[in-house]
Amino acid sequence: MRVISSGIEALIAARQLDEKIASKTTSTFADSSIRTNPQDSSVTISGEALLKQRVFGLTDPNRSAPLLGKAECGTSMPEASFLTRDDRRLLGDIYEFARDQGADLSYVDDLAFGLAS
Repeated sequence: MRVISSGIEALIAARQLDEKIASKTTSTFADSSIRTNPQDSSVTISGEALLKQRVFGLTDPNRSAPLLGKAECGTSMPEASFLTRDDRRLLGDIYEFARDQGADLSYVDDLAFGLAS
């Protein structure tokens, strides 16, 4: 280790050391950000949850969407309430696929309401 006696030499050495530490910190940060996948910390919503939120307007994931028959209720209920379990399962899968592909989910909404009518 070298001992620095002069004030100027000490300032230069300290500045060089600071720059060296800063460059290591920056490169370490850049390397870790390259390796980190931003999707690892993201939350994905299931297709069923998307269906409940977008078609039925439900925000509570534990609440089930109404499953009604037209014979029991007539046409006084919203049309989406008459989607069958199979319709809902299919639409949930389509919502997930569309979300994963980056598609506009309003197209799936249109499909859901068209299927319900």
